[in-house]
Amino acid sequence: MGLLSFMPAFDAIAHEYDRTFTETATGRLQRARVRYFAGLLPGSGGTVLELNCGTGVDAVWLAEVYERVLATDISENMLEVTRQHVQRAGLAGRIKVFRADAGQLSTDLAQANESGPFEAVFSNFGGLNCLSPRAMSQLNKDAAGVLRPGARLMVVMIGRFCWWETLYFLLKGQWRTAFRRWSRGPVSARLDADTTVDTWYYSPAEMARLFPQFTVKTVQPIGFWVPPSYLDPLMARFPGLLSVLGRLEQRTSGWFWAGGSDHYWLVLERRLGG
Repeated sequence: MGLLSFMPAFDAIAHEYDRTFTETATGRLQRARVRYFAGLLPGSGGTVLELNCGTGVDAVWLAEVYERVLATDISENMLEVTRQHVQRAGLAGRIKVFRADAGQLSTDLAQANESGPFEAVFSNFGGLNCLSPRAMSQLNKDAAGVLRPGARLMVVMIGRFCWWETLYFLLKGQWRTAFRRWSRGPVSARLDADTTVDTWYYSPAEMARLFPQFTVKTVQPIGFWVPPSYLDPLMARFPGLLSVLGRLEQRTSGWFWAGGSDHYWLVLERRLGG
């Protein structure tokens, strides 16, 4: 199963996504941390394939590192916003924007006349959490098919435990929501007041098992000290506290901390002969 059934959900939030996440203080701090960890990797040219590109903010950033960017998403409304970002940045000649479902990647890439091999595949902020385990296993095969041996699959996933989320919802008496990430099946996650989407939560160990054609190279925390973006209105009341949390976030790295973060940064390397 691919992401086709999720398209209306992400269409509904496309034009508000930057305001409600990208441009929030917590969203900016978390994205800065992703880019910091990405910057620790060896530099690369060539072509990068972005899955679930959202509004295109990361596609524009990726164009600073790669010669060519393929920005893909299942939502046509998200792609519309992406094209606007790309045009404003003057990068239409280097960023190709088209619709692709991460759950049927090979088929959609073939239709777009794109076959690789690519230098990297990138997906930020839980886009792949909309894939079931079965679809994730298919992505393992598809991604391995378009990456050269030694190339990287770089993803930011929503993990199975976030101490901020659990504490916040326990204090509100919402026990089921506090422990929703522990579910082994899909969870109906709210995107806005009227929109939900089925979401699966994966630990780094589960991702390693689902991607046998790759080797785990790096696991890092994204949002251990900086809280989830839905707490941004609360943090806005205490800007000094958020500044301190941001500095603590900059000093925090390693697999241990990733186990309690809002997201985690995971780098998988395509196996030789895999």
